[in-house]
Amino acid sequence: MDNYDNFRKAVANLSTNNLENYVELFFENAMKLAMNNDIDSAFKIAKDSLLFASYTNIGYRVVYIIGALCELCCDKNEFESADKLFRCGIEYLDENDNDYPDDVDRFLDLKIRIDNGLKKHVYLQN
Repeated sequence: MDNYDNFRKAVANLSTNNLENYVELFFENAMKLAMNNDIDSAFKIAKDSLLFASYTNIGYRVVYIIGALCELCCDKNEFESADKLFRCGIEYLDENDNDYPDDVDRFLDLKIRIDNGLKKHVYLQN
């Protein structure tokens, strides 16, 4: 049983009806696992976090989950998936949000990483 399965079992035992708590719990644990280089488990949990987020009113904060998933895809050398997530995340950015300039910068940094990864992938195939 991997960290993902262990974490899901722990969450199943929680007695909260507030999905926003699940979003935060999953996201925090995904980031902890990513920092411990358990990228596969981190990716699975971050995807679950995004799923829960789709049933909440967390609003703009979902862009951070999308960005994290994008980075995890890059870590897994899944640059096509990262590019799809990037396009979704960049569309979600809100010019009226106080963090907008920093968020745009972070996403553009991700785009550079994605494009470099895609170029390497194409180069290695030829």
